[in-house]
Amino acid sequence: VIERPVPTATRPAVSGPVFGGRGLAKYHLPGCRYGERIETAQRISFPSVQDAVQKGRSACPVCQPK
Repeated sequence: VIERPVPTATRPAVSGPVFGGRGLAKYHLPGCRYGERIETAQRISFPSVQDAVQKGRSACPVCQPK
């Protein structure tokens, strides 16, 4: 029987700045195809995921799938 290593995480932990749009409920990672559609003037930056969540935002399901 060949034993294969079991991955400890399905994706890397997010650290660093994230952004969202004024009046929108999601936050995005830099480079997200949906986040990039938000006009620059309407973007709000958050210093961390924790800060975005604390302000009522939830993760974008495209750039941060479960």
